[in-house]
Amino acid sequence: VIDGEVDVHREHLYFAFMNWQRSIRDDRFKLIEYCVDDKRHTQLFDLKKDRDELNNLAGNPDYAGQLNNLRAILELERVRQNDGNSTSEFATKQGKEFWNIYKSTEKSEFPKFNFPKKN
Repeated sequence: VIDGEVDVHREHLYFAFMNWQRSIRDDRFKLIEYCVDDKRHTQLFDLKKDRDELNNLAGNPDYAGQLNNLRAILELERVRQNDGNSTSEFATKQGKEFWNIYKSTEKSEFPKFNFPKKN
C-alpha cells in the first residue's frame, strides 16, 4: 500500500474496547455493538453520508441486509482476532465478557440521538 503496489490492505477494520464494545467497519459502513448492563445496543452508520455518525441506521429496515452482513463479519473477525481467547488474561476476560452478553441477548436496542444541527 505504501509503495502504491496495491490500493487496499484490508477490507475491514475490527475494534474492541474493554468488555463494552466491538465494532467493524468497511469503506462505507460502521457497525458498533455495545454490551452494557446485560443489554445490547447497536449502531450502524453510513460513513459516506454521515461522517459525524449522527444518524443511527440500525433500526431502519432498509439497512437490515447491511446490518446482518456486518454482524456476520464481526463474528468472523472475532475468531480471526482471537477475541476472548488471547495470550493476555486481561484481554481474554474482557473479550469473553463482551461475547457472553452479546450472544445471550437476542434482541438489540437501537439508540437514537437528537443532536443540534450544525450551522
